[in-house]
Amino acid sequence: MENIETKAKKLGLDKGYYLLLMAILEEYEEAVELPQAC
Repeated sequence: MENIETKAKKLGLDKGYYLLLMAILEEYEEAVELPQAC
């Protein structure tokens, strides 16, 4: 978790907001991969 906190501080983001952003990006990547697999 320290790595995430360090990245969040570098970006000037709150840790919770950074984790939320990462979760959204993960969901987006999964959504993009599905059509490519078909």
